[in-house]
Amino acid sequence: MDELPGLVASITERLGPIVMVGYHRNGWEQTPTVAEIAGHTVELLGFSSDDPASLILIGQDGHHLTLRVISPDASDQSAQRTLDEVRVDTDAGSPPAGRSLVERNVADVADKLARHEGLDDDQRTAQIKRWCEEAAAQFVDAPVQTFVPILVEHIVRNRMIESRGATHSPLLERSPEPANSR
Repeated sequence: MDELPGLVASITERLGPIVMVGYHRNGWEQTPTVAEIAGHTVELLGFSSDDPASLILIGQDGHHLTLRVISPDASDQSAQRTLDEVRVDTDAGSPPAGRSLVERNVADVADKLARHEGLDDDQRTAQIKRWCEEAAAQFVDAPVQTFVPILVEHIVRNRMIESRGATHSPLLERSPEPANSR
């Protein structure tokens, strides 16, 4: 946790303000759910995964960077082997394990968001599902797929909020019935 402010500061130049950092729960001490770093609130999200130890830093616009964690106790040979494995995985272009599970989870996110705000409007529901597909496409090559559904939900919720500001929600246009009209 001590290295996080410096890491976030250095990555901010590439991604812009960092809003979320995901980390493997194993190997971390008890961690708060948010941290104040350089005047910005950063959500800290622990996860369990079979993927190698890594951090994922998510920028305000949804862009992300996944970093493979190499233990400071690792020998030079072990660290180099880990770096070589990451390079081979990236070069091979093989889909990460669990892709179909991630796709199902993204579909579940799309359904949940559409139910929440689709408002029985087929066009709005289709728009929300399309946004989920577009957001998920950004992460198709991410070496750690664990966060994809979370990222998709975060990105699409922001788009939903922005679109509400651009157009009036049907819920806001309805006038409440007077209590004595029954």
